[in-house]
Amino acid sequence: MVRNDKRLDGMFDAGFQGRLNVVMSSRVSLLKSYLGMWTSQVHSVEEALKDLSQTSSLLLFTATNRFGDQQQLDKHLANVLLATHAARFLIHVLSGKLEKEQLLKAIWMSLVATFVVQGRPKLSLSQSHQQQQQPAMVEVSPQDAGEHDDEEEEEVEVKSVDGEMKAPSGRWKNLAQEAIHANHQIVSKIVRSLWWAEIEHGSCGGLFYDAAFRAVGDDPASDESTGPGF
Repeated sequence: MVRNDKRLDGMFDAGFQGRLNVVMSSRVSLLKSYLGMWTSQVHSVEEALKDLSQTSSLLLFTATNRFGDQQQLDKHLANVLLATHAARFLIHVLSGKLEKEQLLKAIWMSLVATFVVQGRPKLSLSQSHQQQQQPAMVEVSPQDAGEHDDEEEEEVEVKSVDGEMKAPSGRWKNLAQEAIHANHQIVSKIVRSLWWAEIEHGSCGGLFYDAAFRAVGDDPASDESTGPGF
């Protein structure tokens, strides 16, 4: 819906911040109307967090890979994904329901505004990633499911280290270790955010692991592949 809304058409002859200022000053009422639609579709904080996690993952890893053969990730959308991850912990320290809702609404507005600023690139879901309720900017288009569809779904084991921070295990542990060798420190943060998303919301058809795999690269420890650029 957002992608096809002609009221959001227009050229923004400026850098990212300048274009964002234009969107938030001249289209904010329209974005708020979409925000109202979103809040009517999610009925709990947990459901809102799941939708934000799915949508930010989809946008970051399918909508911003528009730079030819070399994979590039949009740092602004990466920051939205990390903000969603931070919100997963903040909602437990915020006392009131209203405060929690305001936090999630702010992240949603940031996500959609960034999507608009970046030109509303086409975003489609593979069959294994389709959900009953699609994000407002997604066009459903059956595709090959991705690199890992022929693998059996692996259950995520969550271990607690001395009662403190949980640590990845299984294939997530291997991916987290590989992320350390990526050419940008934010890659390891993205992988950890996506791992937590799978713990909280389930695999969602392998969406979170597939996204983390793409963030790291096929062989990040080698000289030929050190993960995506930013």
